[in-house]
Amino acid sequence: LHAEMLLNRNVHYIVRDGRVQLIDELTGRIAQNRHWPDGLQAAVEAKEGLDIRANGQILGTITLQHLLHLYPKKCGMTATAQLATQEFMDMYGFQVISIPPNKTSRRVDEPHMVFTHRAAKQKAIVDVVKSVHRTGRPILIGTSSVEESNQYAEALRRNGVACQVLNAYNDWEEAGLIAKAGMLGAVTVSTNMAGRGVDIVLGSGSSEDYERVASLGGLYVIGTIVHENARIDNQLRGRAGRQGDPGTSRYMISLEDDVFIRYGLAEVLPSELLARKQDDPLNDARILRLIEHVQRVVDGQHLDMKKTLNKYADLLEQQRMIFFNRRNEILHRRQQPNIIADYAPERYRQLCEQFGTSTVHAAVRQVLLATMDQCWAEHLAYVAYVKEGIHLESLGNNNPLDEYNRLVIAAYEQIDGVIVQRVLDLFSNIDSGSSELHFNDEELKIPSATWTYTITDQFFPNRVSLF
Repeated sequence: LHAEMLLNRNVHYIVRDGRVQLIDELTGRIAQNRHWPDGLQAAVEAKEGLDIRANGQILGTITLQHLLHLYPKKCGMTATAQLATQEFMDMYGFQVISIPPNKTSRRVDEPHMVFTHRAAKQKAIVDVVKSVHRTGRPILIGTSSVEESNQYAEALRRNGVACQVLNAYNDWEEAGLIAKAGMLGAVTVSTNMAGRGVDIVLGSGSSEDYERVASLGGLYVIGTIVHENARIDNQLRGRAGRQGDPGTSRYMISLEDDVFIRYGLAEVLPSELLARKQDDPLNDARILRLIEHVQRVVDGQHLDMKKTLNKYADLLEQQRMIFFNRRNEILHRRQQPNIIADYAPERYRQLCEQFGTSTVHAAVRQVLLATMDQCWAEHLAYVAYVKEGIHLESLGNNNPLDEYNRLVIAAYEQIDGVIVQRVLDLFSNIDSGSSELHFNDEELKIPSATWTYTITDQFFPNRVSLF
């Protein structure tokens, strides 16, 4: 149901080369090596009629926050950090410091234009682009999805405006397209990936061309929607007016846009604004105040969600560190536990006589490491199973986090016993007439291939709690 109703092709993902590839909401680029968890990826593949790839088994997992905390020193720099001051402090203990720009900003941020419906917005955007384009000024249109970028490109071409399109389907062309986006007369329609991490240079490279484009006002950026995260809005604005260049930004939105529908903003707007559709923009400051309010509240909800997820991840991370410290001690031969000698001394004596002591010790180490890996993977699967339904504990007036911790601790305490038993079972089944002590990958359940990917926890804010 989630795959069918909530995830849309060319919005949340694209299909390329027979595979579902996720689109990063923040960057608009293909999210390399990222999968949806808990069977959701397979459900989307089935929805698109693709071959369903085996989910495999998760061998190890760590949250981004815990991964970053493994580094002894951390720092970062971004132009939109100020809006995430609280998150950086709460999640990483970072203080955000603003560094004044070395060049005065000449960018002009024009007020939002709000329309009653999408068709009026699209017509107005096309009209603005045609008017600005006649002057030769370069234009960048930032859209919310691959689908929308294609729609606007088609609408512009129908109206005689040639444009280039940059989205997840041609992300490998980004450098070349961005190099042209600031040229005289250029019109670029893009998802919010355009120019992130680089400056869109005005003109074609010569000082004369630069002066000509600058005299027209520089790059004109149009945003077709506002996002639930104000940082994304500011990042699009920041495509214009780079390094002291002139530039202009403007958002042109409608009451039918996703942010209004998803969070039910239309339900709390004054009824007179919704009474009829009109082509002219609305002139009501209450709409913009409502958007800003929702962005602040959603940011707060996302931060609370991250804190909650981290509370659940803290225990697993402690267990991971203890478990893998032991594993590394065995791997690097700083510890050489001999489970067979400790728990089955007679069997150990027989094996040493049959194969030699050094051979038995090497085999025990190999089997122990493989068994530890398998047991840890099974522990992760159990933890994922517990987490999936743990929120239901609140229906019985229980604390979900306390119950989660109890179950995960109990499961972890059983791992050592399981490891010992499996190692003993493997060595007990060795043929007494065999001349070699060898276990194949299938017997040890060693995966034939491994890869690393990122998963994103799904989170849907409660629209009632926004107001």
